[in-house]
Amino acid sequence: MTTSQLVFIGIKGSVIALHAQTGQQAWGVHLSGANFVNVQVQDGKIIAACNGEIFCLEAATGRILWQNGLKGFGFGLATLAVEPNCGSAAQAALAEKVFFPRGPVVFSPPTAPLGRGVPTSLRD
Repeated sequence: MTTSQLVFIGIKGSVIALHAQTGQQAWGVHLSGANFVNVQVQDGKIIAACNGEIFCLEAATGRILWQNGLKGFGFGLATLAVEPNCGSAAQAALAEKVFFPRGPVVFSPPTAPLGRGVPTSLRD
């Protein structure tokens, strides 16, 4: 299974993978605590931050490959930054596979103050 076939959710100290076509859960793994989980995808791996720790998961299975407790930095929220590795064609292909109850969500060109697109549905 590839990352383009899954949607990754961070919630209550856990990461969950859902099948992009059906929304059915593929796997779930509890990482730490019961707080917010920041999730990024890069090169077939999931990088997740929660409860002051960073984890690297195998995207296909959720198996924890490594973790770092970030000793000495406390338990606050951590922001993740990874280098983008897919072009707009790959992102568009994934957007077509993700199920939204009212259709895919797109952002119109900004008409509000700079940087604030207006969410719309393709079915509206």
